[in-house]
Amino acid sequence: GQAKEAQYQFLFEQADASRCVLDSKGTYLFIDEKLARMMGGKPTDFLGKSLHEIFPDTAGFHLQRFNKILSEKLGATFEDAFPLPDGMHRYLSN
Repeated sequence: GQAKEAQYQFLFEQADASRCVLDSKGTYLFIDEKLARMMGGKPTDFLGKSLHEIFPDTAGFHLQRFNKILSEKLGATFEDAFPLPDGMHRYLSN
């Protein structure tokens, strides 16, 4: 419920790294303030939108990676650089 969602949001926001949660289709289910700012907006600008809407040129590549992570029994980890409005950022997907 809402209490559990608030707890997860608090944990994500206390971490130094920026975070987001996508479903298997690449739709943003959660994005923290820090990442939303780096992407040029606020969380509500991205929630419910897909990677294809926000990053049409690279969405297919990243969605393929995310689905590989989801399909691996022990998980997979990828580290990439990603262009955002304020410059290149490195990120870890796992």
